[in-house]
Amino acid sequence: MQGFGVLSALIWLPIFGGLAVLALGERRVTAARWLALAVSVATLLLSLPVALVFDGATAEFQFVEKLAWIPAFN
Repeated sequence: MQGFGVLSALIWLPIFGGLAVLALGERRVTAARWLALAVSVATLLLSLPVALVFDGATAEFQFVEKLAWIPAFN
């Protein structure tokens, strides 16, 4: 999978969604519940293509993202 960082999005979307729900606080419980549901559904929909392309017959890495962490150090 090249281009868009699907794996990174699958990791960070629930984290940012959880922080947003925490930011809403107890005053807006209904909005927090809807936001949590929306983030959960978005994460599910984003993970479906990854699950459908997965090949269970191989033990090799199938989904890898290669990004330069600190480009100055190669």
